Amino acid sequence: MAVQDAPSGDVAAERRRAWTVFSVVFLACVVAAFNQSKVPPLIPALVEDIQLSIVEAGLLMSVLSVAGMVLALPAGLLFRRFGPRRAGLGGIGSLLLGALLGSLAPNSTWLLATRFLEGVGMGMSTVLALTTIAAWFPPQQRGLPIGIFTAWAPLGSLAMLLVAPPVYEVLGWRAVWLVGAAAALVCFVLYALLVEVPEQGEGRATVHKGSWRQSMLNPNAWLLSLSFACYQALRIALLTWAPTYLVSMAGLGLAAAAQVTSINQVVSIAANLACGWVLVRVGSPRKLYTVAWLLFLPMAALMLEVDPAWFAILFVSSAVVTSVNPVAVNAAAPETARSPSDTGPAVGIVAIGRNAGQVVGPVLFAVVLQATGGWEAVGIVLIGGTLLGLVSGWLVRVR
Repeated sequence: MAVQDAPSGDVAAERRRAWTVFSVVFLACVVAAFNQSKVPPLIPALVEDIQLSIVEAGLLMSVLSVAGMVLALPAGLLFRRFGPRRAGLGGIGSLLLGALLGSLAPNSTWLLATRFLEGVGMGMSTVLALTTIAAWFPPQQRGLPIGIFTAWAPLGSLAMLLVAPPVYEVLGWRAVWLVGAAAALVCFVLYALLVEVPEQGEGRATVHKGSWRQSMLNPNAWLLSLSFACYQALRIALLTWAPTYLVSMAGLGLAAAAQVTSINQVVSIAANLACGWVLVRVGSPRKLYTVAWLLFLPMAALMLEVDPAWFAILFVSSAVVTSVNPVAVNAAAPETARSPSDTGPAVGIVAIGRNAGQVVGPVLFAVVLQATGGWEAVGIVLIGGTLLGLVSGWLVRVR
């Protein structure tokens, strides 16, 4: 029975159930971002303790997304086959195990391997969350939950930026990994108790078998995936290396650099919520992310060409613009599906781009820095990625 056709009492009950499930899948993604963001504020400490190179430090962020990129489409297919609970428990369990084993890492190879395991959890959690939201909320009701959901990455990153420095100062970097594992354990229990799928209604994602080959042949989902890859590459690379830039170029300490980055995340969270409201009224996610790309272009051109103090200002203010992109893309992803039954695979395809961007971005910045010895060449990467994201996103057509 669809929500809009149910009696008023059933409507209220189902809405409560929908928001309860939403809260759990949202929390799971926040915890995934919390664990993902352990590395940036601790790069100097990790370099000293386990002798990381600058490229290996970038890989600690990128390797987390390799598993997510590989598993994004399978995660959508697993939703269609098994539903969110069983698939989600596997993903969160991987995140938990990876964090626990990472706290024991004696060297960079061990730590990189456990980050890959954490990436399994992160990649599956985000795909399953979006597909679960599409199952519980018809298209006309998705603006608000999508807007709130998109805050998962900056909220989790902000929490880690605030938690990591004091925990590290008192107990060392391994304790930060254990804090991430504890958060994953809480999510595992909540997922097991509360996550389910509703009765199917018009416009909702469905859970059943289908042709995976047909699901993969979706050009609009792949174009949106490419656009999202560009966004994620630039966004995650900036978040990864902004603290290092501020320490090396602006002379800030680790805590101060982390605080500047955390301000960016605070702005992103507020902007995500506002974008959900705007999306409901505009009704076109494609227009929203196109405008966002156009506004970010001059910022990308100037960010690394100006004084480091101005970099901090542009970096923080850019969060207002860039926060539009994931809200709009997350709203558009289910609508690139040819039918409701293909929602999971379509979301998975778009998630491939998100994870691919996270793989490429931090390492690309590291390689450019190591090859050129300066930050100016990174500005060229910012401009090129922005233009590619703009064009590929504009070519997308949704049903």
